[in-house]
Amino acid sequence: MKIPLAILMAKVVIIASCHSDATNTQKKLAVLSDLPISSSKAGIGLIHFSLNKTLPLYKSEEDAQPYDSLRFVEIKTGANKGKCSFQTSFLNKKLQPYTLDEGDTDVEAQQHISMGLIRFAPQLVFRVLSKTDKGVQVFINEQTGETSFIPIHPEKDLRKNTTADTHFFDPNFIDAKIPDWFYFETWEQALKRAWQIDYDRKELFDRPNGKKIKPDESIAITVDSVQNDWIRFVSKYDNRFYGWTKWKAGDSIVVNMILNGGYE
Repeated sequence: MKIPLAILMAKVVIIASCHSDATNTQKKLAVLSDLPISSSKAGIGLIHFSLNKTLPLYKSEEDAQPYDSLRFVEIKTGANKGKCSFQTSFLNKKLQPYTLDEGDTDVEAQQHISMGLIRFAPQLVFRVLSKTDKGVQVFINEQTGETSFIPIHPEKDLRKNTTADTHFFDPNFIDAKIPDWFYFETWEQALKRAWQIDYDRKELFDRPNGKKIKPDESIAITVDSVQNDWIRFVSKYDNRFYGWTKWKAGDSIVVNMILNGGYE
């Protein structure tokens, strides 16, 4: 019995498609199987990126070609209209940086504004393992410790391209002269500008390694000094001394920073 040519051609297409899918899967597994893994947890600080230009992702600074790229696409229709979609070819759900926030939908933005708040912008923040003049090695996955290299150009530093206070950074209020900027901050800078720092209330001291003191929950506090693994809190409103606590223990950060707030 002869098989019609159309059926034979359809089978060939299906086989070719299956082979292509298998090849793509193997390529994806190969790409992601040897991402560098850092034994260090804390890193040296944070880097924020604008979402106006695709970010190439390299395994290391020495690589000539990126293994993937991170694209930012505004969702134009549906329930998520207005959000930012973070898209990659290989990483997909493996992309788990320090902060990845798609921002408000158009509906959520209207609701927030009607409540006297603001439209919350999308955010992309990486924990930085190391930094050179050419770029940063960042934690691409906070859970596994896998890292990638992102090239940066010193002239794209937001501090060089804004008329705003360079010590103040809020992704919801960006005053930038260029569309594709980055903003790197050390842990000390982040700790000092954080809107709120959650710490173990049982671990407040009168000085580093000193005597424990009782916190006063009625006082709003901020960090004014960083001394090795310790931070000093003072009152936000009159700079009155509040106490010391550890922000880092060994290679682990033991406080939780809420970097931005106060939108009411």
